[in-house]
Amino acid sequence: MSIAAIETSIDEALHAQARGLVVHTLLTKAGDVSLTDLVKLTESEKYGDVAQQISLQELIDAYVEKEGLVPEQYEGKTASSPSKPAAPAKGKKTSKKGAKKGGTKRRPTSSASKGGGGGTAAPGREVNFRDPDEKQRYYSQIEGLVRDREGEPISSSEIVDACGGSSNQAREILRQLEQEGKAIYTGKARATRYYWKAQAKPEILAQYEKEQATLTGGSSS
Repeated sequence: MSIAAIETSIDEALHAQARGLVVHTLLTKAGDVSLTDLVKLTESEKYGDVAQQISLQELIDAYVEKEGLVPEQYEGKTASSPSKPAAPAKGKKTSKKGAKKGGTKRRPTSSASKGGGGGTAAPGREVNFRDPDEKQRYYSQIEGLVRDREGEPISSSEIVDACGGSSNQAREILRQLEQEGKAIYTGKARATRYYWKAQAKPEILAQYEKEQATLTGGSSS
């Protein structure tokens, strides 16, 4: 094994350990952590690069798993923060002691089919951006997916479901496509939708230019 490969393995192991520590700390402090606190954590010089890759959904799933709650109750629902999960239905909560004695078996809270719609990817679907060839393959997948929509909108979560990786990785590629003049987007946050620029409808192009002008504080050319 080369020195570079060893260094990469060490970096990945340290990063995984740091992620685990951050998630564990957030769960133990769940009652005191607000969304504002989470935002500040992602801007931290010491932990920002780790915290930015931990999605809110991942924290909610970890909280559900930690508390032994039945995940079916949370499917299709949006929680405002990991400290305030939806209340479980009566008779659905199983204790750890009961689970060991053959109580209700919990279904896993994550799977590859979810595609990592949050800041992180589902297990086995992480894209190694340190490998130029793997990153280029991921770029080509997303480029083809947006182009094949023929001017129709697509969200970053749909892209993650189809191509894998994390939402942060998908957005990085989408920003690259925009900078290259291939793609455009409209909307903000969860309402953001991406389009293949050459096939976008005139009203979508106009909306994009208007939003860009607002962001830059001037007129879009």
